[in-house]
Amino acid sequence: MAVLSKEQIESIDNYSNEIKTLKDFVSAVRKRPGMYLGPISNRGLLNMMREIFQNCIDQILDPTSPANWFSFFYDERTLEIIVEDNGKGFPFNDIVRILTSQHTSKNFEKKLGDYSSGMNGVGSKIVNALSEKFTAESFRYDGTAVKVDFIKGYPKTKEPVKIVNKEKKQGSRITFVPDTEILGAMNLEWKVVYNLIKNIMSLTPIGSVCDFSAIDINGKQFAEHIVNKDGLITNLIMNVKNPMVKPIVLSMDDGVHKLEAAFCYDTGGEDGPDDMAVTSFCNFCPSYGTHVDGTVDGICRWFSMYMNNIYLANQK
Repeated sequence: MAVLSKEQIESIDNYSNEIKTLKDFVSAVRKRPGMYLGPISNRGLLNMMREIFQNCIDQILDPTSPANWFSFFYDERTLEIIVEDNGKGFPFNDIVRILTSQHTSKNFEKKLGDYSSGMNGVGSKIVNALSEKFTAESFRYDGTAVKVDFIKGYPKTKEPVKIVNKEKKQGSRITFVPDTEILGAMNLEWKVVYNLIKNIMSLTPIGSVCDFSAIDINGKQFAEHIVNKDGLITNLIMNVKNPMVKPIVLSMDDGVHKLEAAFCYDTGGEDGPDDMAVTSFCNFCPSYGTHVDGTVDGICRWFSMYMNNIYLANQK
């Protein structure tokens, strides 16, 4: 048995004092942002933007929600982001709980066919906790509306503050500025999030709309009214140079898992076809890896078997 030194005995006796408990979810996120957000700096800012606008996408996908539109604004100079939709909005009395309390989400109990980009309801909470300023506004069709202002994740008031809603609009609006003390210096260009939103819009129901606007670092303004006219084949229309056949679209939905894929053979330009290009999303997040490779491999094998065993075998 080892002989304990005086210092070791004191360390054992005082060990309890070294073990700390963070007081709440906000302080936990701000203490360890990488655990919740992943990367920081520009990639972290992009993740924060995505967490907020994907809530709008969830509203558009929800058959019980009136949402068919959202707007996105980003100012490179101040890093301010404003996202608004015409969905269900926040329940007035639950805004603070929704944006600060861990394990708070409508996604824990899903019905068959109920899909959303998120699973655990932590996205907007993380954005709030890692923002210098964060404001949540909720509007109701009856003309009522409230807002809650947060500073570094904590609400300024105990209760939501009433605001004017003369237009009787329905939905919610989030305004936030990321906290550079935690996330570091950021200079994310607006085109990065614009391209992401434009790609994701093709996964929403046809007719969905996004009003995108931005101001670059030099003060130049950009705006586009994005309408999902062509659905899943939007990416093919933009990138395929000379298709051999019309796009082929496959889909599967068992209520728990859902797959939609669109593809075609591109004969390319004068120099012939380019290498295979794949754009993929999982839960509306850009995705790569074995599940994408497996899907592509499965589709290619099926068509190879069809051509060899059925189509070519029946040709005279």
